[in-house]
Amino acid sequence: MKLLAALLFGFFTTSALADQSKFPALYDVTDVATDDVLNVRQSPGASYPVIGVLNPNATDIEVVRLNDTATWALVNVAEQSGWVSLSFMRRQAKQSDTKTPAITSCFGTEPFWSLSFDDQPKWSVPGQSDPVAITEWQPSRNLRDRYAITGKMTNSQGVGFKAVVRRKQCSDGMSDRAYALDADLIWQGPNSSIMLYSGCCTIAP
Repeated sequence: MKLLAALLFGFFTTSALADQSKFPALYDVTDVATDDVLNVRQSPGASYPVIGVLNPNATDIEVVRLNDTATWALVNVAEQSGWVSLSFMRRQAKQSDTKTPAITSCFGTEPFWSLSFDDQPKWSVPGQSDPVAITEWQPSRNLRDRYAITGKMTNSQGVGFKAVVRRKQCSDGMSDRAYALDADLIWQGPNSSIMLYSGCCTIAP
């Protein structure tokens, strides 16, 4: 019996770890009554304290990872992360773990910085906000968990950046939120000076 339990635990753990390459991913809340909410709990299990809720029609919820048995999902609510039952979450279609994630922004602290990837990409640091042009997104040629992004400032000639984004658990350093992508971004100025910024990325709208 102990051997069987060990084998089953190994199977579920290995399966869950293999599934981590599929995250982050966007999910929608499903099968929750319109007059009810989906509880977000402190740890993966129905007996743990509730730290937040998701509305029954909530969409575009970023799932960071699953627990070892792939039954609970780690999500962000307010300024912290917590766990929701995967039974009430549906993964949105057309999301691939083999392509560059649809990143919406990357950010970090000390100093605070952000790089948005919407219709008008923008680089921001304290006291400064500048438009940028993204020139290329490229997956690694030999590892499926990292990607390269290149771009340039549209109003400063000769200033550009290169970033490497990895599928790796990440903390933004200013909250208890969790992310599944980390980033190292290097700015290069016209005089060949470089600045390295590190942080996390999200795919949440």
